[in-house]
Amino acid sequence: MKFYLYLLTLLGFALVSPLNIQAQNTLTDKEVLQNVKTALQVGSAKELARYFKTSLEVSLLNETKSLSKSEAESLMKTFFEKYKPKGFQYAHQGEAKSGILYSMGKYDYIKTNTKGHLLVYIQLKKIKDAYLIESLNISSM
Repeated sequence: MKFYLYLLTLLGFALVSPLNIQAQNTLTDKEVLQNVKTALQVGSAKELARYFKTSLEVSLLNETKSLSKSEAESLMKTFFEKYKPKGFQYAHQGEAKSGILYSMGKYDYIKTNTKGHLLVYIQLKKIKDAYLIESLNISSM
């Protein structure tokens, strides 16, 4: 009996997992940008990192680095702890001739009882069926 339960459990994971992967991969660019916006609004490095390429360029306050997905997530976690989010809104979105999607927005934060704003520039690239962040730039306005 245990063997059958084990087999059914494995079969269930095998059937459900590809559906979850497919669902995430078929998000439109607008859905990805909305999820990125939400992650920035609440300061969730983990949710933001869901849309990072395996390696990407991150520029935080004029310091640019090429990082792995996990390194970028860790860097963003530290950033959100230091610059606590108070809001984020897109100001402009577009597409370059090369097919790269870009978005610019304003990140409102509070840091040691001081409010401020930063400019966020994001580049998305479609890789297979998924839109992923290949470049994230956060700078002074």
